Amino acid sequence: MESKWVTFRIALLFTMVQVVLLNNYYGGGIVSSLLTEPPKTIRTIQDLVDCNLQVGYENVSHNRGYFEVHLLAFADLDAR
Repeated sequence: MESKWVTFRIALLFTMVQVVLLNNYYGGGIVSSLLTEPPKTIRTIQDLVDCNLQVGYENVSHNRGYFEVHLLAFADLDAR
């Protein structure tokens, strides 16, 4: 058997295995996305008020600067 045919067969076999793996991967992703329940979305302000989200703050320097700038902006709006 000539070596070019052996190389061709190995490359063809490798390609076929890759196609099967990719097909299983994407098929599994589609099935998984169809089986998951739809997300509960917040669409109105009342939905936001009624949800159980908690607000957190970590006392680190970049957060302090962020809130100082934004709180000053809100203070300027209240002063007007």
